[in-house]
Amino acid sequence: MTEAEWLACADDDPMWHSEPLWLKVGARQYQLYAAACCRRIWPLFPDRLCRGAVELLERFAEGACDRSALEQAEEGFHDYIHNGLHEGLTEAQNMAFSAAWHCVSEGGYRLASLVADNCHRADRESRGLKSGAPGWAEERRAYSDLIREMIGNPFRPALVQPAWLTPAVTSLATAAYEERSLPSGELDLARLAVLADALEEAGCSDPDLLGHLRSPGPHVRGCWAIDLILGKQ
Repeated sequence: MTEAEWLACADDDPMWHSEPLWLKVGARQYQLYAAACCRRIWPLFPDRLCRGAVELLERFAEGACDRSALEQAEEGFHDYIHNGLHEGLTEAQNMAFSAAWHCVSEGGYRLASLVADNCHRADRESRGLKSGAPGWAEERRAYSDLIREMIGNPFRPALVQPAWLTPAVTSLATAAYEERSLPSGELDLARLAVLADALEEAGCSDPDLLGHLRSPGPHVRGCWAIDLILGKQ
């Protein structure tokens, strides 16, 4: 995949198989991508078990809990099936249920791939989207845009100069990262725009970095620009 293809790609599957992506993605990004995919279909989760699994994955990605917490949550899914609580779910809810289950049972590329696939299917099923129908391409592109939100442009990775990281910049970046809209998980556009202004005042002239922070998004945790400023891996 070339740089031009990466920037224009409207299908997340070939992007995950792109070599530049594999050279850059870490476990945290896979985890936050999976959680962000799930938040796109939040209304389709049948109960608290599923929503809790997504929230737990986010905490795990941030180092706020360990693997044993995911293992314990996975047991809840086994009990759910064993007790027949899945019976009566719609097809879209079943796909959403599977996406949440993968959040606590898988890792790495497999986590991102399986969760995204189930979220795609849940989204399409809930809206009755068929291949080629109006809305199909937009739904597919939303997930590829989400990859670019977290990875940026792997062909031209951005760099941040220490001089740009003033107390105001780091404070604004931290606030933008921590304070998000729920359940969508989206970051506040106004906060990101103020952060871009502060970066520019600190001497930053990188058009990719400033442009991303000022773009309409949606932006979520794992945003490559915020991660770069805060030094998150």
